[in-house]
Amino acid sequence: MRFIRFGFDMILRNKLFSEFIGDHLFYFTRETLNTTLSLNGFEIIECNEVWCHYIISAVVKKRGKLDISHFYKYQAQLKNEIEEYICRFKDKKVAIWGAGHQALAIISLMNLADKIKYVVDSASFKQSKYTPATHIPIVSPEALDPDPVDAVIVMAASYSDEVAKIIRQKFDRNINVSILRDFGLEVV
Repeated sequence: MRFIRFGFDMILRNKLFSEFIGDHLFYFTRETLNTTLSLNGFEIIECNEVWCHYIISAVVKKRGKLDISHFYKYQAQLKNEIEEYICRFKDKKVAIWGAGHQALAIISLMNLADKIKYVVDSASFKQSKYTPATHIPIVSPEALDPDPVDAVIVMAASYSDEVAKIIRQKFDRNINVSILRDFGLEVV
């Protein structure tokens, strides 16, 4: 496939202000044309200025589809791991620690709303609110004392090990703690 566009580089070089007219909808430099084509799924075979550097000509081919099946496989694996873990505890006695964007996405994508008692987060501006889409209450860590749970799934990214340590030191040592890792759910 060949794309041909007026060359904005040449227009700038030659100060051709008269080229800015209504029927010229887009102006590209070689770089911006390459970027636009690349961002829209094309592999650039060649890109040249032609006709006295007045036109940019690009030969492209459509890139193949990106295989993201591994995302779906990992999502299914993680959903199974989390559901099996939660099923070990009765009466919604599981909390998630972490109200960051990744934890909130996982809660929503894995349909955990009716399986989680609350979400713990130490950021005071998140407390006394609800998770988006799933409407689970977000509470302070201190809620673990008056309203205890049997297990906590820590989804606090790079803070996860620190959070697990806090749970062990400050709260009931019988709380079962797991951490969401890159490879899956790890009981710690």
